[in-house]
Amino acid sequence: SSVNLTSATLNGSIDETGGEDATEHGFAYGTSADLSTVIATTTLGLYESTGSFTDSVSGLTQATIYYFRAYAINSVGTSYGTIESFTTATPINITTCAELQAMSDDLSGNYFLSNDIDCTGFDPNEDGKGFIPVGSLNDETQFTGTFDGNGHTISGLTINRPDESGMALFGNVNGGTYRDVTITGSIEGYQNVGSLIGYSGSGNL
Repeated sequence: SSVNLTSATLNGSIDETGGEDATEHGFAYGTSADLSTVIATTTLGLYESTGSFTDSVSGLTQATIYYFRAYAINSVGTSYGTIESFTTATPINITTCAELQAMSDDLSGNYFLSNDIDCTGFDPNEDGKGFIPVGSLNDETQFTGTFDGNGHTISGLTINRPDESGMALFGNVNGGTYRDVTITGSIEGYQNVGSLIGYSGSGNL
């Protein structure tokens, strides 16, 4: 299963049909280990023959263990798969510019701002180039996590790298979600220059 802060993609399969195609299939999920209490059931409809299937669920609670199992219904009856589990991600609180920079240490993390951040004068390598973008086109590293600004502002962000591409808070991203943040400052680069994202393979803003 693919798991994020509040959503997950569930995997299941129909291995035997008893000679009849499934008229309905999907997943049941909840927070009780035996699924005695089911939060919701996804309905995917007809499924011909056997094989694997997936479905996405959303509106989940962060940092919570969920249990799920696949099911299929046909004229023979209802069959259930084994109960599996997953845990939704725990967001990482960011309060300083140094903590923003430290996102480079975990490019698949889930981050949120709990206050405005002033990055004025922040230059971790003390080379006059300022903030080092999270995810790099030069190193072919990509940020794939999530970032929620919670309506806060990052001010004084300085990046002075006129010969480098992918200059922004996030220099190179692939997937992920980025939202609700204001960024001010001075950012210089060669190509793919922005405030929040420099280069994006894909992602949600």
